[in-house]
Amino acid sequence: MVHARIRLKATDFAGAAALLDGKAFHDYTVIGDYALWMRGNTLEFLNRNAEARAAYEQLAAQYPNSLRARDAI
Repeated sequence: MVHARIRLKATDFAGAAALLDGKAFHDYTVIGDYALWMRGNTLEFLNRNAEARAAYEQLAAQYPNSLRARDAI
């Protein structure tokens, strides 16, 4: 997560999206919803709207009680 935020601050959106992709956040942390939300935002900056929408839909489905779920919908 820290490396992804560093890449976002350096405007390396493709690198950040690549770091946020994967199941590691979901399997090993409690911030999987935040990682999906960040991935969706990052993909929006890259104009990869279909992938961003998929990330948001995954967030809403896997974490319906998340604070970010409403933003994702």
